[in-house]
Amino acid sequence: MGRPKQFEHRITVRLGDEHAEHLHRLSRDSGLDRNEVVRRLIVGAQISSSDAFEGLQKIQRVQAEQNRLGGLLKLALTDGVDKGATRRALAEVERTSAQLRSLIGRLAERV
Repeated sequence: MGRPKQFEHRITVRLGDEHAEHLHRLSRDSGLDRNEVVRRLIVGAQISSSDAFEGLQKIQRVQAEQNRLGGLLKLALTDGVDKGATRRALAEVERTSAQLRSLIGRLAERV
């Protein structure tokens, strides 16, 4: 099985030490191989670091946990637990969840 047709052209490029090191850093930091880094640079795509992507995933897990806690608080409201304290906690969870959604949206645009 050969290479996909979309990658049938091979281009050899000579780089100086500085450019080669920069390409290596971009590849290492993004988790992409050097070929993919060059392809993305050619079309003007942004190259994000793998750390940024992992950070976004962690924030999304926190948001999922916030949503779970909100559900538990709503359940507590229906079970007759101290409604005032439960409503305040639920309002705080909802505010934090809204802030997380906003942050995730802004980060996702950069990754």
